[in-house]
Amino acid sequence: MSHPYQYAVLRFVPRVDRGECLNVGVVVHSQSAGVLRCPFHLDEPRIVACAPGAALDGVRRSREAAGTM
Repeated sequence: MSHPYQYAVLRFVPRVDRGECLNVGVVVHSQSAGVLRCPFHLDEPRIVACAPGAALDGVRRSREAAGTM
């Protein structure tokens, strides 16, 4: 039996005006399979390289709130 899945990519967007973004996670959901997952990975050196001075505290708090340490 196959199950339909939906997903959403989570992105860190340092500058909307330049169209920049870094993928930091994904939400995967399938109601029929009973699956809801949110793997999350912050590559902090890469984020800082793209956006020096980025406030990563808010991103870290979001990750902690989601329980995806």
